[in-house]
Amino acid sequence: MPAGMQDKRRCSRLPCRLELRYQPRGAGDFNNALSDDISVQGMSFVNDRFIALNTCVGLEINIFSTMLTPVGRVAWVNRLPYSHRYRVGVEFIEMDQSNKNYLGDYVAMRMNKLA
Repeated sequence: MPAGMQDKRRCSRLPCRLELRYQPRGAGDFNNALSDDISVQGMSFVNDRFIALNTCVGLEINIFSTMLTPVGRVAWVNRLPYSHRYRVGVEFIEMDQSNKNYLGDYVAMRMNKLA
C-alpha cells in the first residue's frame, strides 16, 4: 500500500511474489504481472499498463501448480514513483469455493511460517 494511505483491508495480506495473468473485461489478451501481496479478499500487483478503477479483471494465479481463476474489481491504482509502472489493488468479487478454500489454506500456511 502506498505511503500515506490508510489500510482499509478486512483481511491481512500475505506479502508474496506470484506470477499471474490478468485480463480486463472486454480485452482480448491476457497480460502478465507479478503480485505484491494476496489474501482471500484480494491482491495487489505491479504491471506496466494502467487499469481504470472499478474495471473487472479475470485473473489466473498459479499457486503450487494449482490455477486459481477469480474475477476481481480494481479498487485502487497508483503509478509507481520514477517509473512507467502501476501498482493495482484488486478486490475479489467472484471465486469458486474450492479456489477460495485453497487460497485460504495457502495464506494461513505462509502466515504461520512468517510468525
